[in-house]
Amino acid sequence: MNKSLYMQFYESIKNKIMNKELVSGDQLPSDREACEMYNVSRITVRQAYNLLKFEGLVFRKKGNGGGTYVL
Repeated sequence: MNKSLYMQFYESIKNKIMNKELVSGDQLPSDREACEMYNVSRITVRQAYNLLKFEGLVFRKKGNGGGTYVL
């Protein structure tokens, strides 16, 4: 059975965090940037980012300087 697109994207980001390619404080691409970079929909990016947030790997910040950051 094939994995859903958001799970593939989620695992790609999670692997980068686990392999220290992305470290604490690094900002992940914005939803729009990630859509263009990975050729996925915004809902796919948001589902993956929300799962990473739920697992305590990233946090989302609103407002000026907002975005998704590695914990």
